[in-house]
Amino acid sequence: MGKTAFINVYKMLRNSPNCLDKKNLILHDGNNIDPCFHLKRKLSPLLAKRVVEIFLNRNSYGKPDPNCFSTDYAMILFDKEKKNIGTITMSLICNNLSFNNRPPIKLTNKAKNELVKIIR
Repeated sequence: MGKTAFINVYKMLRNSPNCLDKKNLILHDGNNIDPCFHLKRKLSPLLAKRVVEIFLNRNSYGKPDPNCFSTDYAMILFDKEKKNIGTITMSLICNNLSFNNRPPIKLTNKAKNELVKIIR
């Protein structure tokens, strides 16, 4: 994650008919973005660096609740050459996030609020 230079942020389209009942979605299959997501914004290198700092700070995490995950946002992380180096899905309702579709980890409210300011 320390090699991240750019981040594309995607928002889950909850009101789309095909997306209403989906909870934990995978952002892409390697080639295509799931149609339940739309590109919200492309973060500048400065904002991408700030997001990475939040993710790498061990004080950003608490005890996870594996029973709660409903994807709201997702991110694709890119290196300087714009090569995809990872994905993150986030549940703002549950304060959980998942790196590369691994089991979720819980964000503190402070970390979540800092991320929300950047990605919204």
